[in-house]
Amino acid sequence: MDRRHRWQPPRTETVKLNTDGAVDTRTGNAKGGGVLRDNDGQWLGGFNRNIGRCSAFHAELWALFDGLTLGWERGLRDIEVQLHNKEDVEILQGYPHIEANGVANALARIDWNDSLVGIEDIKRSTE
Repeated sequence: MDRRHRWQPPRTETVKLNTDGAVDTRTGNAKGGGVLRDNDGQWLGGFNRNIGRCSAFHAELWALFDGLTLGWERGLRDIEVQLHNKEDVEILQGYPHIEANGVANALARIDWNDSLVGIEDIKRSTE
């Protein structure tokens, strides 16, 4: 496996949030999930949920929202986020895509700025 597609630990004293969302093309139903791990790779928490009908883009944003919320509820304040979608990264950096306004507003209502220590756009593995 290409090293770029492997999980890379976050910096010391931070945790990493990996999320993803997807849509079943037959039904249109979306799901999202993710995992929080420390810099040793230890599992700190995970989640998944049935989102309902939406685009894959929205499913990824809802998974991000759920993951940040889970981390916040567990007292985790230094979170490094790893995303597969450049548009998701742009939303966190303050450039929301017009399609994502509802989810972007939900993310913006919570002040994550003190918690997010890094946002990384990674490419999906084609293997």
